[in-house]
Amino acid sequence: MTEWGHDALAADLMDARHQAGEIAMERVSLVGQLDVVSVRLSWSRPLPTGYEIKVSRTDFLSDIRSEKWRKYLPSVERLYFCVPAGLVAKGEVPAECGLMYRGPERWYSRRRAPVTSMRPERYGTLMTALLFRHYPAWWRTDAVANRDCIVRGAQMGCEVKRLNTSTICGCGNWTFWVYSRNGDEMCEKCLTAPADSSEAVNV
Repeated sequence: MTEWGHDALAADLMDARHQAGEIAMERVSLVGQLDVVSVRLSWSRPLPTGYEIKVSRTDFLSDIRSEKWRKYLPSVERLYFCVPAGLVAKGEVPAECGLMYRGPERWYSRRRAPVTSMRPERYGTLMTALLFRHYPAWWRTDAVANRDCIVRGAQMGCEVKRLNTSTICGCGNWTFWVYSRNGDEMCEKCLTAPADSSEAVNV
């Protein structure tokens, strides 16, 4: 019999969900961090599902007593406890959750999780969490910076870029943000200065 560790069991579950044609990722940060989240490739019924991996009785019973699992319910439509075969009995799992176990050959559903309705805005939060979990840290940092540049540019009516290190504008102001208008680069102070002001100088 395979002795499952937490990370190995989570990876095996993700592989099973991928084989079922779903998107699945581990350690997804919502309200707390779900071990695995899967989403069906369906426009009409994506059925976001959360999975809590448990490989010891102590960990499982601790979660049941603290009711830690409840905080995940609003962020998914189904929630499962996923365990090695024989670790948990069906009657020990809360009525709001399902139970899956890993047998010698594959995963089995011991009890189906009830399907609940997510508030529409929760879908956006979940999709963002999955996207940010998929891409590396450097991409997430750049993505946020790029979004902020677009927003600032729309507000100011010009092109905007954010530097990795601060630079000093010709007016003496230190800035991470550089604004480009008519070929000239400047800080926000210079950009918003009156047109006839002597403060508007190039970076």
